[in-house]
Amino acid sequence: MKSAVQLVDTSSLKDVVCRAESAMTQTRERKRNMNEKEIREECAKLAELSGKLLQEKTELENIAHEQSVELFDLKKIIAGAQNKEEVLLDYIDNMCGMIEAETPLKEHDRWLDDCVACGFYEKAE
Repeated sequence: MKSAVQLVDTSSLKDVVCRAESAMTQTRERKRNMNEKEIREECAKLAELSGKLLQEKTELENIAHEQSVELFDLKKIIAGAQNKEEVLLDYIDNMCGMIEAETPLKEHDRWLDDCVACGFYEKAE
């Protein structure tokens, strides 16, 4: 089964990393031919980009966490449904066995009372 982090669209994160690497490469190339004012302006742009990248990273982490919680909840629901299915199959198997063995109706009544107690059936009043 995939982990919750794998459910996040990693293309967004890859895009963020690619843009950061591209900006850094371009900055290195331009720094060779820049004066001090241009370097400061470029640093300010990089600082702004860094802030945006950090914000996007945080948003992606939040999405991953939300998906992780949702996945955990879904796993609990599925486990509960599987458990109930197994119990119901056991009850059906028991009834089939009683019918096949032609057990007395008193046994059928006990089985029915058990089904009512478990909430599988409501007797008509």
